Amino acid sequence: MQQTTINFDAARRTEQQSDALALVRSGVQRVNSWLDSRSDFYSRMLGESISWRKALRIGVALPACVVAAAVCVSTSPMSSLVMGGVAGWIVYRLNQDGKGAQR
Repeated sequence: MQQTTINFDAARRTEQQSDALALVRSGVQRVNSWLDSRSDFYSRMLGESISWRKALRIGVALPACVVAAAVCVSTSPMSSLVMGGVAGWIVYRLNQDGKGAQR
């Protein structure tokens, strides 16, 4: 007599992985939609529509890179150059965003 067994564990693992991926994707979508939404505070202050993404670049990332470059210049010149390059890249991206909005 031949006996057949059904293994539900493999199907359950696949379902759990797809649920985890869906959860991560929805989280990323929520964060991206928040970053692209309008920041009322910065928009009122500057008189134009500013997204949270641009506000975080201006208010957090750029000053952090400039301060890190200034602190590291005497002890680690290579780190200072990298931080200066990152700050330059942020300014470049902000300028590209501004040119795209003017067209």
